[in-house]
Amino acid sequence: MLNKITNFFVITLMGAILFGLAPFPLFAYSAYVSTGSATNITPMNATLNGSVNTGGLPGNAWFEYGTDLSFGNSTSLNAYIFNTGYGGSYSTNISGLTANTIYYFRAVGQNSQGRVYGNVASFTTNFSTSGYNNSMSPAAITTSGAVLADNTAQFNSLILAGNSNSANSWFEWGVTPSLGNQTVLTPINGAPAVRHTNTITGLNPGTAYYFRAVAQNSYGRSEGAVLSLVTSGNAPSQNNSQKQNTATAAKVTSTDAVSVDKNEISVASMLGANALGAGSFFPANLFGWLILLILILILVLLSKRAYSQFSDQKHK
Repeated sequence: MLNKITNFFVITLMGAILFGLAPFPLFAYSAYVSTGSATNITPMNATLNGSVNTGGLPGNAWFEYGTDLSFGNSTSLNAYIFNTGYGGSYSTNISGLTANTIYYFRAVGQNSQGRVYGNVASFTTNFSTSGYNNSMSPAAITTSGAVLADNTAQFNSLILAGNSNSANSWFEWGVTPSLGNQTVLTPINGAPAVRHTNTITGLNPGTAYYFRAVAQNSYGRSEGAVLSLVTSGNAPSQNNSQKQNTATAAKVTSTDAVSVDKNEISVASMLGANALGAGSFFPANLFGWLILLILILILVLLSKRAYSQFSDQKHK
């Protein structure tokens, strides 16, 4: 009996040593990323910022960006490689952008467990006057709106009439980025630059509205970036489809970044990745198989010991 107990403790000790010294992460899980705000914005350049935790495994991170939610562009996938398995903050400068244009972007992270995407954020490139100094066509610049009441909002813009000093200005607006509504045309005459506002009433409370400035004369048409605001008060009841569309539209045009709390990662998912293939029942490597075999051997020895004690008591 003493030999059995000795063997049991020796095997258990070996298993603990293997667990402690195995050259793979004991708490490996999928990476997670957070998209930050864009900085250093100019008419043609911007700096994208984000952070990544590679989940205890080596990984890399990059950004996807574009003028719509299909993105279409990405920074170098290998620009930021985190070999330590912990990650950190990272940023990338992008160039070749179009002035006075809204861009969407998100952080992307990846480790051996898979690829994850951060929240979508947006920014608007600055307006450049250099292209309009000698232009006869106008330029429309959408500026931030204001909520005046539950059902009232004010749209704002700056209109550069160009050398012709003559243009019409209006706003296009709606409950989705595709807009769909239009205010009346306002003549812009006799001034090279005019601040144009429109107060809209009869809106729904607690609802996201999108708008952009438009200017046009006989030489051309200019559309500003699409901005958004949310009216105050409680939103009216809607069916599920309308609620989903409104929520999605309001989220993707926001410049705010939502952090992913590390504490949201469950302990179960962390332990599931420990040597057992990140949630898979079967081990993902040789050390995982060794640990599994040792655990099975321990269970067998414990079962034999329990059976021996039961048999001894029965014979007594």
